[in-house]
Amino acid sequence: MDLLSGRHSRQTTALHRIPATTKLILFLALVAGMVHVDGMAEGATALVLALCLLMLAQIPLAMAVQLATRLKYFFLILLLLHGGLTPGDPVAVLGWSTGLSWDGLAVAATLTLHLVALLLLAVILTRTTPPSGLALGISTLLAPLGKLGLPVAMFSRVLTLAVGFLPSTFDLFRDLRRSMHLRSPAGPTPLRTRLREYGRMVALVLPRLLAMADLQADARLLRSGAYDGLPRWPLRHPWWSVPAAVGVAAWTVWVW
Repeated sequence: MDLLSGRHSRQTTALHRIPATTKLILFLALVAGMVHVDGMAEGATALVLALCLLMLAQIPLAMAVQLATRLKYFFLILLLLHGGLTPGDPVAVLGWSTGLSWDGLAVAATLTLHLVALLLLAVILTRTTPPSGLALGISTLLAPLGKLGLPVAMFSRVLTLAVGFLPSTFDLFRDLRRSMHLRSPAGPTPLRTRLREYGRMVALVLPRLLAMADLQADARLLRSGAYDGLPRWPLRHPWWSVPAAVGVAAWTVWVW
């Protein structure tokens, strides 16, 4: 499963053959390294390394460009905040002060390099690892926490369940968005109308997400032999199902 299409790439590259636990450890080590060093040269090095791994995994570069393009407003806000709030030499254009500082722009550029590299690493990890392997690797790394009484097995099941219906979530949003676009009038759409349409989209998809979560949970209980056979109406959602569905819906709308 990848962050854009929700589907795992079935290929046979060297990165695909690495065990999921090993890839997770390497991913966490790279993230820790990027957090520890915050220079622009280090950020550029991390970005080049991520691009090399992207080519090694045979992932189209257009996918990474598409993901970065969807976050362009986030990077713009990051640039304006750091450029305007960081003290330093002011940036002047044709003698007019822009309210930004060169030091702030340097900080924003460094953070942008690190974030893009982190996004590429996340795409590589999810693209080269099947959902079941990813959930198993996370539960293996969290196994020592089970001795402290934390529900590691439940967390792994929740993660597998959430990853399982993400592709269907993307398909639902894509179909609804296409139908709403066909019904909307031609020309530019006001921001208020777009927000209202997105809110309506979330309201339509949320019950389906909860229903899919129940179906997958019942299927897993049947396979494990723990299903009690009781009817699921009225719906008895676990405590995590509603916030998980709302989070997935809001995140999908925000990315679009």
